[in-house]
Amino acid sequence: MDQRDGSLSTGHRGAGIPAHVAEVFGHGWAGTDVAARPVSGATWASERRAAVSARFPGERIVIPSGGLKVRSNDFDYAFRPHSAYVHLTAEQGTRAVPDSVLVFEPSGSGHQVTLFIRPRSPRGTGTDSTELHRDFRHGEFWVGRRRTLAETADALGIDTDHRDQVSRALGGRVPTRVVRGQDTLVDSLVPPSVSADGELLAFLSELRLVKDSWEIEQLDAAVRHTVAGFHDVIGELPHAMRAARGERWIEGTFNRRARLEGHGLGFETIAAAGAHACVLHWTRNDGPVRDGDLLLLDAGVEADSFYTG
Repeated sequence: MDQRDGSLSTGHRGAGIPAHVAEVFGHGWAGTDVAARPVSGATWASERRAAVSARFPGERIVIPSGGLKVRSNDFDYAFRPHSAYVHLTAEQGTRAVPDSVLVFEPSGSGHQVTLFIRPRSPRGTGTDSTELHRDFRHGEFWVGRRRTLAETADALGIDTDHRDQVSRALGGRVPTRVVRGQDTLVDSLVPPSVSADGELLAFLSELRLVKDSWEIEQLDAAVRHTVAGFHDVIGELPHAMRAARGERWIEGTFNRRARLEGHGLGFETIAAAGAHACVLHWTRNDGPVRDGDLLLLDAGVEADSFYTG
């Protein structure tokens, strides 16, 4: 069954799957739970969450990851979570789950922190189990395996609950600050406060200004991968000069290294040769590369930790 088959990709939950095919997905699954190891930055992220809790006592803090953005039809752009969410969870690369929400709930002198996240697709014959094969955006058959709630809790060191419980969690009359513009459901559940929400966003940004030793390690790795990408480009310059659109060859050469060593690009690669090198943000990268011309290469690898060289 091909993912471009209209019978499987019509709508968010493809309704065209024949009953006898859908029935196959309802049984016979082997157990595949795995022991999740803590991610490398989990301890540091815990300390950052403690700083957020100390700064906003008695208030609910809500930090969404953000969601998917459609590129074309049933293809989305690669997901890149909000930086504040990454900083407070230490989530890594393709493990990041769209539409997750980190909630600090006031409790005693501090906060109970819960990550509301979409777990792996359920198995069996229940109504929810159809996500596995019908939901081309989130179903495991389409996009691969997510962690279970327990696996995510073990990996990140954060209590977890299902994304479907966000509305319940954000009820009640509790002073609440939200990182807005990332999750339409969250925004609709909590009345906006320009001053309160703005103060939260400013604090979260300032919290990232001073890097801890783990962050410095991640930045160092991203820089090393970026340098390797520049060396790759140097080695490919003769081929780039033979190609009609040599700038594209340079772009592709660097981008290959970014995908090999990290999550991908920290930003779109600028590979500008000749007259194009005078254009600071030239990303068309459709020109030739001629011997003796100036080449402006502005590129950076984003590590799996989302830190960029």
